[in-house]
Amino acid sequence: MQNIIIDWTARIISLIAAGITIFSFQMKDNKRLFLLQALSGLLFAISFALPGNWSGAWMNIINIFRGGILAAGRKWSNPYVFIIIEALYIVAGIATYAGWLSLLVMCAQLIGTIAMWTRNGRTIRILQFCVISPSWLIYNIFTLNIGGIITEIFGIVSVIVSIIRFGWNGFEDEKSK
Repeated sequence: MQNIIIDWTARIISLIAAGITIFSFQMKDNKRLFLLQALSGLLFAISFALPGNWSGAWMNIINIFRGGILAAGRKWSNPYVFIIIEALYIVAGIATYAGWLSLLVMCAQLIGTIAMWTRNGRTIRILQFCVISPSWLIYNIFTLNIGGIITEIFGIVSVIVSIIRFGWNGFEDEKSK
């Protein structure tokens, strides 16, 4: 009975995080995108930790920190912080290693951080569509995280919708501010 409650609680939390993530891709402003992704990272961390999927949980805990730093602007997102965040993903990937799936989500987060550090909406969305979401989708399929599967499918669709809404050149680039 306790496992059923934990599984359903994780699914509900994951679905709330999914809604926030999907909504985040509709932000034209990168600061809002990063803040919403930090919030969804917290919820996803909880949804992965409850059933014991520690690679997914720790990658999302680091996402909270990454999202906050990126939302704070260039002052905080310097090359040293970038290296620290990337190192944290590597350490978390090694510490929670449970086979190739752990490496897959670790690589997705490393690439995601590179994409976000560019602060280029187009780059972020292309890598989300081509690398990050597919990697997490595979992880979620193998860990049977239904909410995560739905999240990544909707995330891919949401990126497509944002490109249709804003066009390829319609995303704000912080460098131009």
